[in-house]
Amino acid sequence: MKGKKIAVIFDTNSYRKLVQGNELEKALDEIEKIKKLEKEKDIQAFGSIIVGMEMLGNLSEGEEGFNYKDCLNGTILLSKHCNDDNINQPRIISHVPLLLEHSLFGKIKSTQLEINVQNMAGTIIDFRNDYKSAIKHHQSEKTFKKVKNYLDTKEEEFCTQIEDLIKGAVSQVKHEHPKADKKALRTKTLELLKSEAFIKMMSMAIIQAIYNNAGEKINKEELSKRADFIRNHFPLAAGFYQWISVEVFDKNIDLRSKRSIQKRWNWQWDYHVSYAVSNSQVNGREVIAVTSDKDLTQIIHSVGFGNRVMTLEEYQNYLGE
Repeated sequence: MKGKKIAVIFDTNSYRKLVQGNELEKALDEIEKIKKLEKEKDIQAFGSIIVGMEMLGNLSEGEEGFNYKDCLNGTILLSKHCNDDNINQPRIISHVPLLLEHSLFGKIKSTQLEINVQNMAGTIIDFRNDYKSAIKHHQSEKTFKKVKNYLDTKEEEFCTQIEDLIKGAVSQVKHEHPKADKKALRTKTLELLKSEAFIKMMSMAIIQAIYNNAGEKINKEELSKRADFIRNHFPLAAGFYQWISVEVFDKNIDLRSKRSIQKRWNWQWDYHVSYAVSNSQVNGREVIAVTSDKDLTQIIHSVGFGNRVMTLEEYQNYLGE
């Protein structure tokens, strides 16, 4: 990474790891040390709007909640870490659909989603300025419960999307190989899920969804070209869904099990963190993701960006802390 300008994005667990077992003041001292070393290496920290939402959603538990203290302190750390002290404004990586819209149209067309993201950025600023006042205000506005309900809804939708993708692949294989036995069908379905054809199909589905949400039309030829653009510039856009589909199908994972709901449904939010790691740049910088999540790390490695993901400890060593 020598000679390259770097941006860094922490996932939820990285912020929570900095605060676990520590009082807030000690965690704030640690993030200030990290910021100082980042400045010396000309590294810019960006906050993921989704990472902020994950932690804010857990504040709906109230002070007695198991995750409340870590997520409160983690939100405060995020608000300090990603703040550009020169202009006193946060550097924020937005919602993936908005990033894709901007890449495709050169502007944002989903105005309500953009407003929601701006509101979340404003909430992060509130925590940076005065977290005690921010808690009181956003509790009265039911912000934390609204965020939690949004996350729960999107996780359920994500689970259904993956199930439908796998069902679609199985149906296609059965149609193409009507005489194949059960074992052969399973082998061929796995081959399809691992194929470039599946990636192209996913890329086209993503583009079509973006156009539909924006109220725009696209012909088949342009759809194919746009899909290739997404595949080349944002390989994790479709690659992420491919990795998960293969994982679920190959290991016979029940996405509706208690373990999946607790551990796997948040793959949806890993997607938003991993998306920033791409062939495109943020503010003219290559993005490094800091995470200890094994699945997220494996996904990033699977599309050839293994040198762009670190654990928190690896990142601190890289900074020279």
